[in-house]
Amino acid sequence: MRASLLAAAVGLAVLALVHDARAVVRASRSAERAPVRVLADIRAQEALPAPAAVAAPAAAAAAPSFERQSERLRHEIFAQLNSVSARFEDLDARIYEIVGRLQLLAVCLIAFFIGVLVWQMSLTRQMARIEAERRASESGGLG
Repeated sequence: MRASLLAAAVGLAVLALVHDARAVVRASRSAERAPVRVLADIRAQEALPAPAAVAAPAAAAAAPSFERQSERLRHEIFAQLNSVSARFEDLDARIYEIVGRLQLLAVCLIAFFIGVLVWQMSLTRQMARIEAERRASESGGLG
């Protein structure tokens, strides 16, 4: 009775851990789309004109080349930072996927070893019962 309750409790715990591990793997796969989103943000930012150029086109034409270069440099830095951020997000997603798979493997191994333990306990009981029956038959039923 206790072994079946233990097996049921372990089974429920294993199911909960498997569900959590699968959720981690699914979340990491959805995070793989993050670099595409970051690149789209970079393109959208580059496509938008500067507010000063929209307000006063004549003033933007007369702006010194230093301001244009600094604006271009700012866009390049922004693009590089977004690219680095996208790489870190991709690495983070891959790490979470690997951790999820390792958790799933650990849960499966734990379930396997618990199953082997329950099986061994069952075999031990059967062997003890058979040994008791053998002793009883050898003693003539007086034992």
